[in-house]
Amino acid sequence: MKNILLCGAHRTNNFGDTLLAYLYGKRVIDSNNNLFMPHACSELNKQLINCNWQNAGKKCSQVDALVYHGGGFFSEPANLNTKRMIKAHCRLFSWYITPFLRLIRNKVPYAIIGVGAGPISLKITRKAVTYIFNNAHTVVVRDNESAEYMKTYGVTRPILVLPDAALSIQKHNIIKDKSNNDIPVIGLHIATLNINPEIKYRILDSICELAKQYQFRITLFTDDADANSQRRTQKKIISYLTEKQISNFSAIQYSDMKDMLQTLNDLSWVITDKLHVGICSSGLGKRVVSIPNHHKTQRFYNQLGVSEWLLDHNTDKRKLTSLFSELLNEKQELNPNIFDNYIEQAYRNFEIFDDFLKSI
Repeated sequence: MKNILLCGAHRTNNFGDTLLAYLYGKRVIDSNNNLFMPHACSELNKQLINCNWQNAGKKCSQVDALVYHGGGFFSEPANLNTKRMIKAHCRLFSWYITPFLRLIRNKVPYAIIGVGAGPISLKITRKAVTYIFNNAHTVVVRDNESAEYMKTYGVTRPILVLPDAALSIQKHNIIKDKSNNDIPVIGLHIATLNINPEIKYRILDSICELAKQYQFRITLFTDDADANSQRRTQKKIISYLTEKQISNFSAIQYSDMKDMLQTLNDLSWVITDKLHVGICSSGLGKRVVSIPNHHKTQRFYNQLGVSEWLLDHNTDKRKLTSLFSELLNEKQELNPNIFDNYIEQAYRNFEIFDDFLKSI
């Protein structure tokens, strides 16, 4: 029995990062190893304890292996001013580099599996991340852009590119059967109205217009239990819909990743401005209308060959109404096997993870 330390985006309690922590953590437990995630935030730690992973949030004095798993933490957020950019790099160092350099220098075996990487603008951060990549047992990134960034920064070792591990969600036996909906149910997930607000209000206007012509329900939902900003955004959208005399909606607050997956599975199609809501929806065979707030979102849909699922921020209301009308008429019903090849590739992240655990 080995002590396995997982390092991911564990300091927040949002859906995508919690899901990846659970999927990788479960494989550590199922392989009869000890799991440690000492930097998990309190809410994430509660979910892990609910899985009977009592040791997950504790510190480990003797680590046998370290795995950096899925998340975009080897990069910097988009559209930040200089002050906030420096803060982002300080977080990257304090959360993902400095605490683990001692382990790496002591030759503790480690792997990097399913991460997003780049861009990294500060030279000192590039140098540290490049060192970590070059000395890893295995390196898997989630898109070609991540691989190209790291090669440009000086990574000379082989880098495998596989789709985001969360795309394989159907293969993990978490979700129950889909509910039988008598009318289409549109999932509406807008995390913020502060970024690209014009396109988002045009989306709301189009949905309000179509509500006069079609029968459908709207499910508003959030994906982060700690994000008060998402709840405030949801309240604004509820007020907006109410002012437009739209009543065929319900609102859900995120609390648990498994409940969130069930919500996504019960939808007909999804409008979202977040990455992992779109990834899991795609893996569940849902048509996604993506509002890209970040370059990582564009990378994913380009990788799957469905760049048309990305909304141009200049798309006018007429085109939006036409698109949503087609979806409501099921003219663009998905082939259930459309992403089978990509889903199998995404699942390879976990197979490589299992192989690494066996090798130590």
